[in-house]
Order: sequence, then C-alpha cells, then structure tokens
Amino acid sequence: MSAAAPRLNPWALHASLLRQPWQARRNRRSWLSLSLVPVLAVGVALALSTALRLKAGGVLMMGGLVLLVILWHLQVDGLLRQNRHVLARLVPGHAQALQLSLLVQGLAFTAVAVLLISLGSSPQLRWLWLCLMVVVMLAWLVREPLGWIAFGLLSPLLGELPRWTQQLAGLPWGAQLLGLGSLVLLLAACAGQGGAWHLWFDGRHRRLQRSIDALSRGETVAAVDQGRLGRAVTRCFDWPQRVWRRRVIAAGPRLPMGTRLGVALGTGGAMPALLWLGVCIFAVLGLMLWARQVSWSMLAEPGRLGICIGLFSMLAGVLNGRLERLWARRREQALMLLLPGCPRGPGMAGLEQRWRAQAVLLWAGLTALALALTHQGGAASRDFVLFVALLCLPLPWLAQWRARRLQAKPSPWVFGPWPALAGLAGVGAVHLGLTAAWSLGAALAVAVGAELCVRRDRRPPLPLPAGRAG
Repeated sequence: MSAAAPRLNPWALHASLLRQPWQARRNRRSWLSLSLVPVLAVGVALALSTALRLKAGGVLMMGGLVLLVILWHLQVDGLLRQNRHVLARLVPGHAQALQLSLLVQGLAFTAVAVLLISLGSSPQLRWLWLCLMVVVMLAWLVREPLGWIAFGLLSPLLGELPRWTQQLAGLPWGAQLLGLGSLVLLLAACAGQGGAWHLWFDGRHRRLQRSIDALSRGETVAAVDQGRLGRAVTRCFDWPQRVWRRRVIAAGPRLPMGTRLGVALGTGGAMPALLWLGVCIFAVLGLMLWARQVSWSMLAEPGRLGICIGLFSMLAGVLNGRLERLWARRREQALMLLLPGCPRGPGMAGLEQRWRAQAVLLWAGLTALALALTHQGGAASRDFVLFVALLCLPLPWLAQWRARRLQAKPSPWVFGPWPALAGLAGVGAVHLGLTAAWSLGAALAVAVGAELCVRRDRRPPLPLPAGRAG
C-alpha cells in the first residue's frame, strides 16, 4: 500500500499564502517597484503632514498609515489572485484558507491602524469604526476595479466620515457589535467560495486580463471580452477618435503627411478624445457645483493637489500611450517602410516636432485650466499650480528622447508617477516661498534648454520600426 500523503501544517499553509504576493513579485523581478513603497509612503506622509500642519508625531503617524494602506492593497491583491474558481472547487480547504487569511490580516491591519491613530491623538471607539470601514472598502476596491468610479462620484461624502463614525460610536453596545460584525462579514465575502457568484467574477477577471493584454500589444479588445457595459463605455468615449480617423482617411493626400502618419502609426486622434473626456469631466464637475456638493473654495485649497495630478496625468497618459503604440506596432511599421513615399529622416524629424508642439500646447491648456479652477486660492494656488506645471513641462521632450531609444516595451513607471511626484513637490515648494514669477522664468529656461538638447541629439529621428538602432 502506498503511504498516505502528508497533511500540510495549517501554519505552513497560511505562511505560504502570506508569502505569495511577495514571491510572485520577486519572480517577476519587480522588487524595484516594491522598494519604492517606503519611499512613496514617506513622500505622501510628508506632503499630507505639511498640508495639515502636523507636528513630528503626526508625521510619523501619517507615514505609518500610508504604509499600512499600501501594504494592505498588496496583500489583498495577492490573496485575490489566488482566489480562482477552479482552485476553490478542486482543492479542498483552499478557499476557506484564503478567506481566513483575509479576515485575520484585515483585523490585524485594523488593530495596527487604530493603535497608530490613538498614539497620535486620544484613544476613541470611533477610530475602530473608521479603520475597519477603510479596510473593507479598500479590499472591495481591489476586488471590484469599477468601484473606483463610484468612489470618485461619492468622494465629496468622505468628509462626512468622521461625523458618521462619531455617531456610530455613540450607539448602544448591541447595535455596535451588530454593525462591526456586518463589516467583518462583508470583508469575508470578498473571497469567493466556488459558487456561481465566484464563477461570474472569475470569468470577468479573465476577460479584463485579456483586454489589458490586448491593449498592451496595441491590438483592439475583442467584443466578447468587453461585455455590454464595456462596449457601451468604449463607444461613449472613443467616438471622437473614430470620427477623426474616418475624416483623415476620406481626405487622403490633401492632409499633411504628419496627420496621415498618425493613422498609420496608430498614434493620432488622442487630442479629440482627450477633449471629449475633459468635457464629460467638467460637465460632472459643473453638476456638482450646481448641486453644492463642492464649492470653488474647496477646489482651490484642499482640491488643488488632486486637480493638478489629474490634469497633468492626461498629458502623461497621452505621451506614454503614444510610446506603447509605437512599440506594439513594430510589424506594421516594417511593412509601412516598404511603401513608396514613406517619410524618413527629415520627414520623421518634422513629425517629432509636430508631436512636441501638440504636447506643449496641451501642457499650456492644462495649466490654464488648473489656474482657472483654483482661482479662489489666490497667490498660494498660483504658486502651487505653476510649480507643478514647471515640473511637468519636460515631459514632451522626454517622450521624444525615449522614442528614439526604445529597446523594450516602455515602462509606465516613468510617466505614470510623474504628475503625483510633481504635486507632492509643489506642496513643499509653496511652503518654501517659491513664487509664480520664479516658476514662469524657470519654465522658459527649461523649455529652451530641452529644445536645444533635443536638436543636438545625434540619434536618428524616430527610427522605424521602433527599437531599430541607427
């Protein structure tokens, strides 16, 4: 008779579940991004503490809370990646172990967060309500990425959380135990147990992953992977790009070569789509102002950091998306070079200059928009916005420098965090007394210096296919 298979120690099982997120990232050689976690936590904590005028103890508390949020996100993401429907059905005890690990970790993170807040202020029961709510909300946002849309729409209500938690802490003990128990059950429900609901979530996750993979390769997302809601949202926001493409194809040789190359390379039409997205965002903002959910003073003082990060992220997204499409369509570019009349050398240099000019105009428009939205903040808001704009100004020239040197798929870690880091630096610049006039002068110097550096670059202009040396 064969010996019975050894049973895995429960402690070893849960230890393996805890190690999985970090082991997976080590296998993907992404420890560099993990090493940035404490740096990001310290930067965000210093910026928030400076904005809230906290003392040294408050800075440490804020840094600890930011680090806890990042670590909780990583742990939940790692646990839910293991929460597959097939494993839940075929591996006995797997789904239950994941659920138990999620509960234990969530309660541990809640306890540490309550302890940190209590050390920075007086111990109160409402901190338990606040921390447990945040832990449950973050777990479900990892499970449901579309929940960020609802989170953004309901974000004006976040300011009411302290008042609500104070009211909840004043309820009778029986009601409080029932409410806290409901939050714990909601956290446990985040992990699927192999039922029909879990199967539906798992299928949607696979479709989302296939869509992301297709976009990263520069391909069109299959209709079956988008779903009805995805197709409706896509049609709502990409119609300006489709209209632009049809008009360019219909006009043919009458249009400049740079415009036609935008269709061939898949890099054109971003500006009309971005303009339509801006119209939609500001229509929602106008409705919120009309309904008095937000005010101009809120946009100027607490909201200027988020406004600048959001607006300049549009510029960073356009530039990074162009690089991704250039890299993803290398095969089409190789065929395009065989066509008669395909521009090379000086023609590509003109296309690069056109792209730089468009990006600088977009930067100027976003800067003016940020100044208009934060106009009630006075000189402090002007100083902040123009300093953030100064730090984001080199992006058009940096995009050209990277396009000439592409050797692999462009990493989103170059342009992605740039606006956020610029916003955090802007918080410190305001307290250092850097004025708007200084930022404007520095911006002019940066633009002239970057243009001179690009013109002296000896690399060939926009080598096609992307990544070709020489």
